Amino acid sequence: ILAEIDKDQVYLGEQVTLTYKIFKKVNISIDPFELPDFDGFWAEELYRPRQVSFKNVSRSGVRYQVGTLYQVALFSMPGDKHVIPSLTLKTKVVANRSKRRRDPFFDPFFDSFFTETVTKVLNSPEKSLTIKDFPESRPYDFTGAVGQFSIDASTDRDSIVVNEGLTYTISLKGTGNMGLFTLPDIKFPNQLEAFPPTENFTKDVFRDALTGAMSSEYILIPRMAGSVSIPPVKMSYFDPQSESWKRIQTDAVTIPILAGEKTLAMGSGFSKREIELLGRDIRYIHTEKMPWKRINAPTLSPWILSIYGMSVLLFFAPPLVGSLLGYRVRTASDRKAKDSLKIACRDLRSGTGDPFDLATSAVYKYLHDRLQLSTDNLDPNMVEKFLSKYLDNNDFIFLLNHLKTCDAGRFGPGGLDRESTIIDETIIILKKLDKVIGK
Repeated sequence: ILAEIDKDQVYLGEQVTLTYKIFKKVNISIDPFELPDFDGFWAEELYRPRQVSFKNVSRSGVRYQVGTLYQVALFSMPGDKHVIPSLTLKTKVVANRSKRRRDPFFDPFFDSFFTETVTKVLNSPEKSLTIKDFPESRPYDFTGAVGQFSIDASTDRDSIVVNEGLTYTISLKGTGNMGLFTLPDIKFPNQLEAFPPTENFTKDVFRDALTGAMSSEYILIPRMAGSVSIPPVKMSYFDPQSESWKRIQTDAVTIPILAGEKTLAMGSGFSKREIELLGRDIRYIHTEKMPWKRINAPTLSPWILSIYGMSVLLFFAPPLVGSLLGYRVRTASDRKAKDSLKIACRDLRSGTGDPFDLATSAVYKYLHDRLQLSTDNLDPNMVEKFLSKYLDNNDFIFLLNHLKTCDAGRFGPGGLDRESTIIDETIIILKKLDKVIGK
């Protein structure tokens, strides 16, 4: 087995394409194998065949058949060690048994009785990478983007009416460590009310280099008429091909904001003739003569009294039934808020998969249900906004560090020493949060 890399010196965040290949001269069968842990790297799978196919090659003057086992894009992350681990593979080889002589009376049909299957364990050599330092004069707004990118901004409407919504989209396309950095934050003009963005990431699976597109969609609602301009969105990235810093930006977007329909004022200035014509458009509900009653005649008939009685009965019936049966009518949101802690703890204890993913999802789902939030796009900044009136600064820092530990365990090697305890820690934090919020 060989582990081939396209480069052995890279910048932090630059892609290294790793390909595991197997060379053979005899027929073999390959057992299912597990991939090694790529500690110190973010891995994006590029190619994994369902069945290995072989082709003829010549290596050092010897003819082999070679097949690709696995191909992956590796992006180095901050750390002290960047070593590509060995891949272990079990194969079965059909070999001939040793025989003292060949009996001329045996037919070749019986050759299978003189073969045996031998299991061989193969290991690829480890590969070490050298991480190069970035050039000086690092831009202030560099957030880790490494590759070649282009950025664009667009809206789904050319003009908008006050209090109506439009979608403003930032799109980043290119090749590089997509998904390992965030798009720039945008400060919108005061005339626009902006909602948290919806982020998307798609990748092209038919390329050796990680290529794709990232986008952030903002819902904007103008509150004042006029013309508003959204300034250009700028970002810096490092191009490893030219080994230089580069800056890209969108064009400014100008949006005309139209005033909505004005309501009819009290002093409309209609003439008497116009009022008469307007009166003809009125259609009365009752046009027949109304029955008149004497002043001293009773005004409440038995029918009206019975309606009043039923209304009073219907008004007092729900509290009465609730007190007798011990049941209080609650909305679905109230029930979900009350049971949010129990549901979160149950999901943590019974969930399967990455414990860091389970912990992060449980915290955000608990806050969404407990606080009855209208948005599902929660992050540490949103958590700080919604919990500022419940938690003091020390408690919030403790919660934020816990979420960072979960992210480190999900996206990198950080936090692996707490993998076995992260579920229990999350349950303790949720119980403490529930007590503080319930006060």
